[in-house]
Amino acid sequence: MAEELITEVEIEVDQKKIDEFQSVLDKKQEELSKKVYAVSMTGKDLEVYDDIISSLEWRGKEALGILEITKKIEETKNGGIKNGAIFMNALEIEATHYFLNKFSGKGKSLANDFIRIFKSFEQALTNISMDNKELDDLKKDLAAAQQGLKSE
Repeated sequence: MAEELITEVEIEVDQKKIDEFQSVLDKKQEELSKKVYAVSMTGKDLEVYDDIISSLEWRGKEALGILEITKKIEETKNGGIKNGAIFMNALEIEATHYFLNKFSGKGKSLANDFIRIFKSFEQALTNISMDNKELDDLKKDLAAAQQGLKSE
């Protein structure tokens, strides 16, 4: 019979470091929960965007996403486009991107309008992804500190 060798490893946890990482993480989560992103948009783009969202097929609870997006479109129509952009939170942009990927249309003119709008949302989504990566890195740093490891 082979005997198993069990070694105890003592892990040194720096509570001050953990508290610092937790504080930074909490602040970043709070900041991102309130952050809005600029999406390039002209008056014509807004009309096309509204038409696309209004014509989309949805299923079940997707209706909630459609309603939130149309509410934002109406707010934008009432408040106007500012400096060639509309401002949306991450959830609105992610929902729009999801629904735009489901859209099917016809004709060259609509295709051109659609691609212009889609690219605007893609850029905003890239910015959201960068923020989410930063948040993930902070979570990893906190987890490492809690385990007594040094983060890279």
